[in-house]
Amino acid sequence: MAFNTEGNFAKVVLDLSEEETAELQKNSKSVFRSSLNELLLATLFHTLQEWTKQRDFRLNMEGHGREEGFGKDASRAVGWFTSFFPLPVKLENTALTGTFAAVKQALEKLPTNGLAISAAQYLSRSETLRNAIHETMKNDVLYYYLGTLDAEYGNGMEYQLISSRSPQAHRSHLLDITAYILNSRLQLQWDFCPDLHDASIIEDLAKQQLGSLQDLLNGKIQADVEYSPADFPLADLTSESLEKVANLLAEIDVAEGL
Repeated sequence: MAFNTEGNFAKVVLDLSEEETAELQKNSKSVFRSSLNELLLATLFHTLQEWTKQRDFRLNMEGHGREEGFGKDASRAVGWFTSFFPLPVKLENTALTGTFAAVKQALEKLPTNGLAISAAQYLSRSETLRNAIHETMKNDVLYYYLGTLDAEYGNGMEYQLISSRSPQAHRSHLLDITAYILNSRLQLQWDFCPDLHDASIIEDLAKQQLGSLQDLLNGKIQADVEYSPADFPLADLTSESLEKVANLLAEIDVAEGL
């Protein structure tokens, strides 16, 4: 019998070099038109899709609530405003470039970066809504991007994720993927239950995600990054209207070439 408890889990931790991390931070917006968090999510969804062969995938995301879009000045407040919400992504294109567009569109649809969903779970007067949100939270994978920890813990310090729950407590997810930058290096941590998943499989998945990030840095995917409606927030485009615009521009390019 498998016991997916806080006291019975293993982890795989991989990282990029300082140079790779710096380049990824520098080029995420200018080259890939994505935030670092979007790059991490896209490579994670792509990795999971390659593994499970699913086109429709949903995972849970956890955030500290101080991201852009919070809408309030929390500079004088202490602590985090933990957000916890589902992120469904429909992967119509199984290539990593298509996953970028799908992830950006899914994030664009989140009200206040997911904080509104988190608040509605507990504060909504509608029991139907609370129950519906609760049902969408029953997912196997949890993803959490902690950001840069160097400022909090200092460069050269060691950092370890620990649970404040009892070792006998049941883990809420089968896989916990956490990303953070420490000592100027991007680190990916995959937590799993060894009774449910083979360590070699989880290590291969973590290596695949890390490899996708390195492929981006090496220019193997850069030229094919696709646009999504989220890249044009002022235009109020849908996927269909963006495709029409792209086709029209392509026709103009062909006509000018003639």
